[in-house]
Amino acid sequence: MRQEEEQKKKQDKADMKLSCPDNNHPHIIDMGEAGHWACCNVGAKNPFDKGSFFSWAEIEPKDNYSKYEYKFKEDAQMAQFKTGIEGNAQYDVATAKWGDSWRTPTQEQIKNLTTKCKTKYKSVDGKNYMIFVAPNNNTIVLPCAGMRVESNAYYADAGYYWSSIPYMENSAFYMGLEMGGEATSSTFYARNIGMNIRPVYITEEDKKAEEAKKQKEAENAKMLAQKTAELKRTLPGKWKVTRLFNDAYNRCESGLAMTLQIKADGTYYATMTYTPPVTKQGVKLTFGVKGKWSVVNNGDVLLKWEERIINPQFTYSGNDIWTRRDIQRIQNSDESTKFFSARAVAENKLVGGLWIFCGDGGNLISDIKISGGQVHCNYWTGVSSGYGRAYDCIMRKIQ
Repeated sequence: MRQEEEQKKKQDKADMKLSCPDNNHPHIIDMGEAGHWACCNVGAKNPFDKGSFFSWAEIEPKDNYSKYEYKFKEDAQMAQFKTGIEGNAQYDVATAKWGDSWRTPTQEQIKNLTTKCKTKYKSVDGKNYMIFVAPNNNTIVLPCAGMRVESNAYYADAGYYWSSIPYMENSAFYMGLEMGGEATSSTFYARNIGMNIRPVYITEEDKKAEEAKKQKEAENAKMLAQKTAELKRTLPGKWKVTRLFNDAYNRCESGLAMTLQIKADGTYYATMTYTPPVTKQGVKLTFGVKGKWSVVNNGDVLLKWEERIINPQFTYSGNDIWTRRDIQRIQNSDESTKFFSARAVAENKLVGGLWIFCGDGGNLISDIKISGGQVHCNYWTGVSSGYGRAYDCIMRKIQ
């Protein structure tokens, strides 16, 4: 038994071996592809000390981590944190306490750490830790010291570390460390909760890359603004889709009629009219789609939906009594039934199993060429699946 205990202590010592060159903490630990990380938490005396707990965007620890004691609890105050707090000494405790090159990590930096490193959970002398081993074999040890809610400590066997990235309303992303050795980067918690901070170090090379990225973003924003202004002059009006070609035939010659009413204020309204194949001759389905359009990527137009299948209408001009009865039953039903009936027809019949307004989010128009009263472009469906299907599209201005 004693031999097993000695062996465990020996293994613990090997696992907890630090990459720090001396005892003058904090150190910058090069974790290879995972970036440069501090060897210890903000407020800690050494890598094994849990350090201080902070509410998100606050730079001082406190005794009570309730939502009533949170410094930025008002909606107007929350609005200032749309993009993140990294590097802002007013809100980033790592920058405020350790200097400009230290930051609270972004969600992307946390993801790099959790996906590019091997992890191991350890309990040593009644305290819990997560060890991260980088591809270059450097290591950092993160204490699992739980979180603080109001004046209480919770989940002492897990680790909670704030990122610098806000989530919706009054929450923010954090890194979670679990007993099984799992480390996560995509979870979020209320901002008033007390968590630890493990800073990252931004090298001069990182800063140059940041500046280059900002410059590229500024150039892209300028290009999008110019393209938006250009399209706001040329796109407004009513357009009839005359060609929607894929799978060797034109959908507009196969029972589909589609118009787009595009406005200069950034909104649009689409009308879809579909006449099914000859087996249901005389049936017609009409519905609307409403949303906003914006210029994205390198000048493409995203038609983002706000409402789909607005006011679905079924009509029938044939003589089959059973079809007429089915159409009447649908027309006399509630809006929910009409909605799902229209959706079923659209998804199963409209474009060979793939609905023009399918997936989530909207559709995309790319490679736009405007000549006189005609637009030639690629019309993409399935935005949520990465613009998975393209149609060669021609639209003719009719108003």
